[in-house]
Amino acid sequence: MIQGYHQNMAARIPHVVRLDVLDDYRLRLTFDDGLTGDVDLTNLLDAGPVFQPLRDPRFFAQVYNDPQTRTVAWPGGIDLDPEGLHEEAHQHPTKVDPRTSRLASSTGPTAFQSFSQAAGTRMDTPVL
Repeated sequence: MIQGYHQNMAARIPHVVRLDVLDDYRLRLTFDDGLTGDVDLTNLLDAGPVFQPLRDPRFFAQVYNDPQTRTVAWPGGIDLDPEGLHEEAHQHPTKVDPRTSRLASSTGPTAFQSFSQAAGTRMDTPVL
């Protein structure tokens, strides 16, 4: 038996419950444990061919909260590990002001605006 194996298996995976598109390839994420923080995704722009579409700000703005995986996703099957996102958000915590966020649909990638219009847009998905 590997020491700590069961302890790691019992760890709960955080789920994204809200996201805001910020400028410069950043997202403000809120997780089901109450943590809200900013995540800089510029490192993904050169992380390989699967992430190449993210270089286009209009495509980046099509981000949504996938209701099945409950994490950040884009059209074409691009999604990100919620645990890594949670760690990054924990390093840059922030508070969300509901007066400065506009409610937008997150039911899928078709209900989105251009990057410049989406900056500061809040997208909610209910926790299942």
